[in-house]
Amino acid sequence: MPATRTVIMRNTILSLLRKRRCFSLLFARLFRKNDTVQPQKSVSYLMNLPVEIIHLISEHLPNADAVCFALTCKATFSILHKNGMQLDSQAKEILLVRLEKEVLGLIYSPFLNKLLPFDNNGKIPFNPFYEYDGEFSYFYPMIRGNIWSVVNYEQTRLVRNYRLFGPGHGVPLSFFSYNEKERIRSIRFMQNRCETYTESSRIAKWVGEALFLSCTRTVYLNKLGKRQVDITALQDFIRKIYACGRLCHHCMVDDWHGGSLYYNPIYADFPQIHTKLSENSAYQSTGSCRFCKTDWDVSIAWNDSMSGLVITYITYHDLGTCSFPFDTTWQMITGHSTNVNLLEQNGRKGLYGDVKRHWIEAV
Repeated sequence: MPATRTVIMRNTILSLLRKRRCFSLLFARLFRKNDTVQPQKSVSYLMNLPVEIIHLISEHLPNADAVCFALTCKATFSILHKNGMQLDSQAKEILLVRLEKEVLGLIYSPFLNKLLPFDNNGKIPFNPFYEYDGEFSYFYPMIRGNIWSVVNYEQTRLVRNYRLFGPGHGVPLSFFSYNEKERIRSIRFMQNRCETYTESSRIAKWVGEALFLSCTRTVYLNKLGKRQVDITALQDFIRKIYACGRLCHHCMVDDWHGGSLYYNPIYADFPQIHTKLSENSAYQSTGSCRFCKTDWDVSIAWNDSMSGLVITYITYHDLGTCSFPFDTTWQMITGHSTNVNLLEQNGRKGLYGDVKRHWIEAV
């Protein structure tokens, strides 16, 4: 019996020692894992090539790509910068557009062919009116209060870059929006003292890949009284409130005589307006510029609550993709040439009224 107990005890001890050894080996392997297994360092096989081969690779690249290749790291720059690579105008443009996409806070100016910084308010350190005489650089969608509502190409590019590349590369679509009111003024109309004030607003919207603007300007002529409006007085009033007003570069609100180029969307209809107002009903009209992608709505109606008239212009503008200032749509809407034949040759294509329709249908 004692012998049997001795054998059992010995076997138990040996079993425990085996288990302990297994656990010890297991823990040892776990703790040694981080020390023995090292990740393999990334190796740049390109940098292991002879310098002559790197030069050959660079020589077979376009100029803009060769510059980008040289800027990949310090090693390639130290090898290739001695070549004195010269960029022509087109290669420089390609390189700057790439940098515009990759670097925050910069915008490419095609007119100056350089990168410019901008702030969160879309301000850039130059005035396009003085820095260049850009034939296709800006347009006036409608007068804003007593000043021009100018939209230049750099602003549209910032809005486009924000959409394509995200914050830090441009400004949001709300940058183009505004809503303001002018103070109430007392004026003399038809031998009586009346009150007038104006509301102006602008909204921007992407319609597919194109940037659209819609501008609204409403003028209230109050305390007029319900009586027949003198057509000459109404013409003179509209001419004053829209002094030098443009619906686009080709349509002017205050153009009395019209003409083959500057079409007036309202003065041709003044007899009809006069009839409608005499019948205490509203006048409504819609039109399109035959040179650029601009549509408009015009309405004149009685305002019963204020005993006066409400005159409203709503314009719809298609600015195109704004990818470059020499795109056809941008050229048309900013082209203020007096050469009618040239404008008609390169003028608006498609159906009149399609800009307004696309604006309404867009979500």
